[in-house]
Amino acid sequence: SSDVCSSDLQPEVPLQIQEFDESTGNYLVVRGGVALLQDPTVEDISFSVGANFGLENALGPAADFQMVDGRIRNASLVTGTGYDITIGLGLELSEEITVEIQTGFQWNPVDRLSADLLYTVEQDLGGGVSDTFDFASSATGGAGSLYQVPLTANLLFDTEIAEGLRLDVGIGAGIQWSTLTSSNVTSTAYPGTFVLDPDNPGSYLTVPLVMNLDGQAIAARYQAQAGLSYELFPGGYLGGYVRIAGTTLLNQGGMTFQQSPSNLYRDGGDIRIPWLRILTFGARFSVSF
Repeated sequence: SSDVCSSDLQPEVPLQIQEFDESTGNYLVVRGGVALLQDPTVEDISFSVGANFGLENALGPAADFQMVDGRIRNASLVTGTGYDITIGLGLELSEEITVEIQTGFQWNPVDRLSADLLYTVEQDLGGGVSDTFDFASSATGGAGSLYQVPLTANLLFDTEIAEGLRLDVGIGAGIQWSTLTSSNVTSTAYPGTFVLDPDNPGSYLTVPLVMNLDGQAIAARYQAQAGLSYELFPGGYLGGYVRIAGTTLLNQGGMTFQQSPSNLYRDGGDIRIPWLRILTFGARFSVSF
């Protein structure tokens, strides 16, 4: 006989840990939400004027002045909250690794552009003697918009963290096309502000200087993103996302003068924006196939 209990003879059952390892496979995804753009700056822009541009009307009736150099400095765009719409195609490389090709567009309003204007002016003192000095003023205005159309490839870690609940995180890079509209940037104090009134001899008119900083550019883009989604039906997931993106330098092309006295201001330099930085977040929906 034996004193061993029958319960001691039962085989041990190992602890069962449930694993959520189902993959989504290939999928199509749509994201839509809010786009927050860090206010971008603009590099200094130089411009010139027509030959023999006399400034006596602005700086003194008996003086002989001529523009040597003009420059827009400390220019920055003030932008508002916009929106982000993107679509993506996810291709499964392994159970938890996916490559997603992504495109779409982001839009932000440009509320205004503010800048300093610096002019270097040369005064003819007679007898072959001249002197130079700076004339400073400011410009503001430029309400418009900024569009971004990216095309990126993203490497994502995509895993099921609970039954029906998925987490994806990853990084991506590519290119983007951008278009900036910032028109009617205006200054009312600059060399040459006052011009003779052709209808009233001996009187002067004030002509605002109006500039357009509009253009298009292609730049490199990099980004990081994360998403959380829940399976509503087999292969269909609804959730949210957040993305941080940035670009390299954007050259939007040359600035133009919409209005100047006698159209003597001309030849504006390129509009160069060193970077764009964008935070987007919102909802996502994907369908596997």
